[in-house]
Amino acid sequence: MTPLLWAAHNSDEGIVNLLLEKMADTEAKDNKGMTPLLWAAHNSDEGIVKLLVDKGADIDAKDDECMTPLLWAAREGQEGIVNLLRVKEKKSL
Repeated sequence: MTPLLWAAHNSDEGIVNLLLEKMADTEAKDNKGMTPLLWAAHNSDEGIVKLLVDKGADIDAKDDECMTPLLWAAREGQEGIVNLLRVKEKKSL
């Protein structure tokens, strides 16, 4: 597990921000196929989601269960994260 994955998994926004400043890999995956953005959405960490999205993390990434950040956020009832990801999705089109 990379430091950025660990920080996102453990909801440590300060460490996530520091690692992103050092150009940490936003697309690294753990043994479940989870990226930092997937963990942030799963954990309902809107601040971390925003940091990762602003650094270009793949909003369409899928874990080993084919869950995307948007699906995790919707499953967890996180309207703010859902809206953030949908706005980013529209800008990507």
